[in-house]
Amino acid sequence: MFPVSVLLWILEVGELVRDVEAGGLQKPVLTVDPPFGKFITGEKITLRCRCYCPVTRIEYYHNGAEAGYKDLKKGKCKASRDHSFAVVKGGNYTCRCQAEENGAWTNPDVSDPIQIQIGDEVSPPTISKRRHSGAKLNSDTVLISCKGDIRSKGGNFQLCRIPREQHVQTLEVRDGQKNVTFAINVADPDSLGNYMCRYQTVVLEVWKMSSFSKFVTLTDKVEQNDTSLYIGLGCAAFIIVLVIAAVIAGVIIKCRRTGRQLNESAPAKGGGSGRYQEDDGTYEDVNEHPQINVTTIYSEIV
Repeated sequence: MFPVSVLLWILEVGELVRDVEAGGLQKPVLTVDPPFGKFITGEKITLRCRCYCPVTRIEYYHNGAEAGYKDLKKGKCKASRDHSFAVVKGGNYTCRCQAEENGAWTNPDVSDPIQIQIGDEVSPPTISKRRHSGAKLNSDTVLISCKGDIRSKGGNFQLCRIPREQHVQTLEVRDGQKNVTFAINVADPDSLGNYMCRYQTVVLEVWKMSSFSKFVTLTDKVEQNDTSLYIGLGCAAFIIVLVIAAVIAGVIIKCRRTGRQLNESAPAKGGGSGRYQEDDGTYEDVNEHPQINVTTIYSEIV
């Protein structure tokens, strides 16, 4: 891992040097804190722009129009500088980092845009499933994970089965915990079906319930252990390779035997016991009178 990290650092420094030599600065990085998909009107939203040295001014843009800037104190800039910007309106935001040189401002590229959505609802959760392969739970257990934008005062996740939105489980969470995992035993036929999840959290002293996530399906036929499936496919591939290798080996052995038989049955010049050569190149066996042009037949075989 250490050589890889060093190589990545060298590439990053090389790209920065190339950008500076070309008269520009490295592209800034814009992030949002907290990293929610949607915000409730009145929530505190902060954009953070990271600028790579040299930099003396950070500018923010909202839907392409300038939304503010911050002049930084001149001094030593080791690697980068961060600055936060409060957001009160939704839309697309970008930032740009500039450096003053000889009384003129550079004009580097802007950051990638970030879309801020502000409204009355929190973002819907995401859901996923996987077969449990640990020692504590049996192989008939399926884990359903649900992830949502839980605020600082915590909340809870609810797992429901559709189409009747039958409540299955509820798990409480605290600040910093954005996802939970539900365990379902698929050996029980009553536990099979479609599942969705949603979450509830406190926003500005008010409980907000999210919409439902997409659904995942649990069945006794489809739900297979991925490891067992891969092992089965690997064994099948190994058997196929063995069969192909055996066929190729059989063909090679047969060809060698056929060639050896042809060499052993080929006549030698001058004839052998019980044979004599005619003037036209044919051989005749004294015991079998029909003439056979051995030279011609041997040539066709070869």
